[in-house]
Amino acid sequence: MRSGQSCAEDPKSGLGWHHPTGRSLLVEFRHSSPELTIDAFLRSRQRMAETFPYPYKVEVDKAPRARAPKQVAVIDQTGCTGCEACLAFCPVDCIEIVAGPQHPDFMKLVEVDLERCIGCQLCARYCPWETIDMWPYQDGIDAAPSQTIRSLLYDYDPEQMHESAESRG
Repeated sequence: MRSGQSCAEDPKSGLGWHHPTGRSLLVEFRHSSPELTIDAFLRSRQRMAETFPYPYKVEVDKAPRARAPKQVAVIDQTGCTGCEACLAFCPVDCIEIVAGPQHPDFMKLVEVDLERCIGCQLCARYCPWETIDMWPYQDGIDAAPSQTIRSLLYDYDPEQMHESAESRG
């Protein structure tokens, strides 16, 4: 179900709300810890969304993670070749391809969706160019714009982005 569509009620509970990505919050709640009440679950989801500092440019239709990890992967896009080796190792599919500025298949880069990264280190371990670093969660969130040249996912402030970012002209 896409954002903006009406949602159907669950026949067992009568609840019928959906996350903007389309995943039923009720399904996600049922897969969370059994001692968690639905109110506490919804408050935790809202708190995590409120504390993330960057607005999305595009909505990604993939499930969010349950809680913030201890560390996140940050890609230094100045060294990224767009080889996509990291994509195969990511267990939560949080790495997105950023198309080239003029031609989509030329000068591609990859970017980590920081809100979905679980900090597993697989992408950093298998990157052939060693351009993916693991950062403590808050440090990674703060450092991501300075490592980014082009972003598909986030609306970073151009002044925070890497000095070679195309948005500077």
